[in-house]
Amino acid sequence: GTSIAWIVGVTFMSLDLAMDYTKQHDGQSPGLYFLTLVFPAAAVLIYVSLVSILVFRKLEEYKSLVYVALALVMFSVSQLIRFDASYTIASRTGGRVSGSFFAIFFDLVSVALLYKFWNTITDDTWGDCIF
Repeated sequence: GTSIAWIVGVTFMSLDLAMDYTKQHDGQSPGLYFLTLVFPAAAVLIYVSLVSILVFRKLEEYKSLVYVALALVMFSVSQLIRFDASYTIASRTGGRVSGSFFAIFFDLVSVALLYKFWNTITDDTWGDCIF
């Protein structure tokens, strides 16, 4: 539901920015900026806050927060590479390699760390049964 609306909104704004369907902007799209940069950053911060509250108040599994902190660091590194170092990497390699590869790698590490976090806080609830 919500993700489909988000994808449709981003797709429409991207196509409008590229093809200039509505003729309402001068090469800038504040809505696209919000949906692709501001909203995901806010969602990450809200997620980390809610997970921290869950761990501190209910679970008391403080060691597992290390995985969340490392995931946040890896995600931040991927964003820094994507927006700051990508041009430098591409220009120094003659355009053969861009920073997107490294940014996606750090995104992957971030997701793997979040999986490890959820695995550590739910490992006692699965039991030994095989499905």
